[in-house]
Amino acid sequence: IVQNDTLSNGSPATPGLVTVDLDPLTPAVQTTLTKAGEGEWSYNPLTGVLTFDPEVGFTTDPTNIPYTLTEISTGLSSTANVQVTCTEVVPTANNDQNLGNVPGSTVNLNVLSNDLLSDGSAALANKVDVDLDLTTPGVQPTRAVAGEGTYTYTPATGVIAFVPEVGFNGNPTVISYELVELQTGLRDPATVTITYLGFPDADNDQSLNNLPSSTVVLNVLANDTLSTGALATTANSDVDLDPSTPAIDHSRIVAGEGTFSYNVATGEVTFVPEVGFTGNPTAINYELVETATT
Repeated sequence: IVQNDTLSNGSPATPGLVTVDLDPLTPAVQTTLTKAGEGEWSYNPLTGVLTFDPEVGFTTDPTNIPYTLTEISTGLSSTANVQVTCTEVVPTANNDQNLGNVPGSTVNLNVLSNDLLSDGSAALANKVDVDLDLTTPGVQPTRAVAGEGTYTYTPATGVIAFVPEVGFNGNPTVISYELVELQTGLRDPATVTITYLGFPDADNDQSLNNLPSSTVVLNVLANDTLSTGALATTANSDVDLDPSTPAIDHSRIVAGEGTFSYNVATGEVTFVPEVGFTGNPTAINYELVETATT
């Protein structure tokens, strides 16, 4: 900073002939100056170089500072200002996803964990905000998607929570959010993708051409699959023979025809006809219940 300064005789000022005081309001010569929330200035008396070291997360122009140049041989002094400007760079918001959740459940996702401030440091919750509705002016911490559910951002944690509407069992539409750097107001968009597991798939079962009045045994799990696509077994599934009533029923009586019973150890449904019933029993519905997502 002394390279464009001059001594009282008009010759160039050089580090060995002058002192630089970065805090003229404080007695003595200060070669360092800390600006809270911005960073630290430091002057090297051997080189004449003034360095500004910004705090982590400080990404805009620091406040101008004065310095006093004093000629060592005479004690004469003069004051000038230092100005530093920055070329602003937007923060970086990266896409986020939380996949394979239990249908109907609330999903939490920390969207800041992979985002950065414009200086490349981590996007901490106290340094940024998140706008969930880019079509509305300002910063919106909530967003409702009709027929799907509501997204809510918590500034203290950096977490977005998606609460599905009652009865919504699909995958919500991918939404966009904007990371807003509080210090500069600069923004960068990213997306939030949330998916849910599929549902178990129970396929119809039949046992045909049995002898009249005979007991019939049928393994109903043999052609059923879980929400993950894996085969349904007695270890990961259950069977409700009467979906019209609460809880899981392993037996069901059809008046005038007979009794259906489910064996939890084998996955088989057994039909025992009433004495004297020789016709075809009415087809019944059962519900495959995935144990892990009940």
